[in-house]
Amino acid sequence: MSLNKTKQIFSNGRKVFEGTFDEFKKMATDQNLDRILFYELVKTYFLEELEDEARQARLEREKISLVQQNNRQKSRWRDLTNDQDEAPLSMPPSIAIQTKQSLWQPDDCRFEEWKRRELFNRVTDFSSWVFRAHNNKTNYIAMAKGKIGERRVKATKKKIPIVKSDSDWELIYEDPLHSRAEVLEISSLEVLGTPMFGCPDYVFRHRDNGKILIVEIKVSERNIPPECWPNVQCQLWAYGHIDRFFENAPEVLLAAEVWDFKPSRRQTFVWRLSDSRFYQRNQILFDAFKSWIVTIKRVA
Repeated sequence: MSLNKTKQIFSNGRKVFEGTFDEFKKMATDQNLDRILFYELVKTYFLEELEDEARQARLEREKISLVQQNNRQKSRWRDLTNDQDEAPLSMPPSIAIQTKQSLWQPDDCRFEEWKRRELFNRVTDFSSWVFRAHNNKTNYIAMAKGKIGERRVKATKKKIPIVKSDSDWELIYEDPLHSRAEVLEISSLEVLGTPMFGCPDYVFRHRDNGKILIVEIKVSERNIPPECWPNVQCQLWAYGHIDRFFENAPEVLLAAEVWDFKPSRRQTFVWRLSDSRFYQRNQILFDAFKSWIVTIKRVA
């Protein structure tokens, strides 16, 4: 409860005001009291009331902020579990086939870069390959900023709000921020006879129906295509095959959250692994990736 005691203000031994802090503020406004004099009188006669008013205002701001945060997180969770019947595609399978046929010829300078690599069976190898196939130049500064931004989003925005937003879902895996993540095998996707492996950002399981939700965070200021970037789709597609989650799940939902550097959420995309169009498009790209690796090993 705000303090509202009656105070008396004297000047040169003469009482010039008697009333509460609220009445003094009204008087100061009505008489257009000099601002410096106003604050001097407040600090002398109404300091306790001023501190209490500031405390009440802070509590009210925190209350409003909490309500707004809860509403944002409910909206965020609603978007993450939006498994619609029609999953969006960055390009139809016919264009994906054309992409497969035109990706990186042996005289491409990027070919030499990949020949020097030793590991090819990480999910990020696949998604990086798709990214480079659709972008002639790699902006390493932007990539570094993106990684820093992703860590910031994970640290400040991610786990607790999502878990508390819907009790039907439980967090069963997360890629930690400051330690090595548990590597998860993908035996159904192989490169040169070796299973793929990966570490998604977060994996949730629905307590009742057993559905799996895999969430990947991306931070970028680039223009977002209507259905997100192809490399993000293929990364989630590969994560959807992780043995631990894929084998017993009736459905696997794949969600990408795109954030900016503030950080604030720009857009959320959700796909279903069971969607035949989504699956075919990424399978074509994965087959092209495997063929490319075979070409590298043959030439190296």
